[in-house]
Amino acid sequence: MPELEDIVYSDDEEDVGAEVDLPNLEINIPVSPIPTTRVHKDHPINQIIGDLNSGPQTRSMTTMVKEQGGLHQINDEDFHTYLPKGKRAIGSKWVFRNKKDEKEIVIRNKPKLVAQGHTQEEGIDYDEVFTPVARIEAIRLFLAYASFMGFMVYVDDIIFGSTNKELCKAFEKLMNDMFQMSSMGELTFFLGLQVKQKDDGIFINQDKYVAEILRKFGFIDVKSASTPIETEKPLLKDPDGEDVNVHVYRSMIGSLMYLTSSRPDIMFVVCACARFQVTPKVSHLHAFKRIFRYLKGKPHLGLWYPKDSPFNLVAYSDSDYAGASLDRKSTTGGCQFLGCRLISWQCKEQTVVATSSTVAEYVVAASCYAQVL
Repeated sequence: MPELEDIVYSDDEEDVGAEVDLPNLEINIPVSPIPTTRVHKDHPINQIIGDLNSGPQTRSMTTMVKEQGGLHQINDEDFHTYLPKGKRAIGSKWVFRNKKDEKEIVIRNKPKLVAQGHTQEEGIDYDEVFTPVARIEAIRLFLAYASFMGFMVYVDDIIFGSTNKELCKAFEKLMNDMFQMSSMGELTFFLGLQVKQKDDGIFINQDKYVAEILRKFGFIDVKSASTPIETEKPLLKDPDGEDVNVHVYRSMIGSLMYLTSSRPDIMFVVCACARFQVTPKVSHLHAFKRIFRYLKGKPHLGLWYPKDSPFNLVAYSDSDYAGASLDRKSTTGGCQFLGCRLISWQCKEQTVVATSSTVAEYVVAASCYAQVL
């Protein structure tokens, strides 16, 4: 190792620029914003193996992208097509997420190639395209029918079931061979719903999600409530009340609206509190806190679809009259059963102002009839 006195500094004109000579360093490498297959840094181009237009990507990301079945077909000539004249293609982006099971344990690092829908322009191509998704009522209807027929339900990128396990295995193998899908086995967790398949029926609940939102909003150690709403204190506009954080209030609304997919007991009060999300007051926040206290005391409630119940369709509807304090509109309520299996329910403010209780009942009857159809 050289001593300090052995180090010589020079500022001669002929030496200027001679200390650093990196002819092999390529500093301008074109990189695509969409990560694909390669992981590289600033190396000489002749030492890089692979596509220079690929973005930086970790090895785990690269492995996950390679595992996605069917994506290699995008490079096939038969897959490509020409854009119609005057049209433009929407870009895409890789989204990486941790997939969890019903116990919130990470079971897989899952990538998704999603369309960049935010690039669409309203009034031009905003309403002309959509992504088809299954309605939650359709999922509950399928599970109700599975409980009636005694199906064993499996989940893949789709859910399917049959009384014959051999047919399920054969169908699973066929779909996996054609589309390279990953089977998750017997259905236990789907779209945030915990599904427990038993010999005498199917039970659907979201107690894990209840624990999550109680922890998120700080209601773990609160005193529980026996009902989700106080009947003695109706929700009013309260213009003189103290304002609360609108973002927290709306976050509570979103969390509880998602929970209503398996908890019809909180549907009415959540919809009632959601009417005040523009200018929420302290009184409205207290009503929301009571819902969380109610969930603290009853976190395990859910939907039970018994096997031995009949399968006849029964629908019920009801309405109040001018119950909304803001605009004096009536509230629609309805529920639909297949035997003893509750598959659908509604609780929302009517879009018109009813001039009598009879008119309000006609409106809710029409809404319930449309849901049955």
